[in-house]
Amino acid sequence: MGFTSETKEVNFINNNKHTINFSLTEKLEGLQEIYVRGKTAKKKIEEGGFAVAIIDTKEASLRNISTNDLLDRSVGVRIRQSGGKGSNVEYNINGMSGSTIGIFLDGLEISTYGQSFNLNNIPTSMIERIEVYKGVLPSYLTGDYAGGAINVILKKDVSQNNANIATSYGSFNTSQSDISITLREKKTGLAFRGSTFYTYTDNSYETWGRSTTYVNHLGQIIRPYHAKRFNNTYKSLGGRFEV
Repeated sequence: MGFTSETKEVNFINNNKHTINFSLTEKLEGLQEIYVRGKTAKKKIEEGGFAVAIIDTKEASLRNISTNDLLDRSVGVRIRQSGGKGSNVEYNINGMSGSTIGIFLDGLEISTYGQSFNLNNIPTSMIERIEVYKGVLPSYLTGDYAGGAINVILKKDVSQNNANIATSYGSFNTSQSDISITLREKKTGLAFRGSTFYTYTDNSYETWGRSTTYVNHLGQIIRPYHAKRFNNTYKSLGGRFEV
């Protein structure tokens, strides 16, 4: 292999010894193209026979977009929120909402993890991808959800050491921060991964309308009346650690 084949004819007369020297010529072959084909996890899920959309969070984690905002931009998904951050959120998939929609975290119903873990709080930097199933669900997502489901897959890669920190500040004294760190010992393979997040907001936005009234010192009812909400403070703290 790698040389040109060569054939020589040799005649032996009597039993005399003969020495024949020759060398092979190298044969060089140039390859035009090499194709390496494979399927990503996203592609395998999309070809699995289910009506599913995969949302990649890599870009969103660098732009400080919340998980709900990311979902609301997806085709067939609509988010309805009754107030500021921390208020009740309703997910609508292809016209169906409420109890017909399941919310999962790594294949388990998100209610299993406690109140602090909901899609409104989990930062996109902790999420690998989001799977949105529209209709029939795969067998590992249990529950009677006729409308579909949202399955959030958290990051699990521990192949290299890294640390990430992100923080943001917005209206109504709203602040969001999250920290994640991954450590791995190459010799033993022992790995640690930790993530934590903190969310706080005063939700002190103004409200007005016929139901917002004010009674002055003369006993007169004034409507509509603009007033700041003072009792809607919301705070959430969560973490996830693995060894």
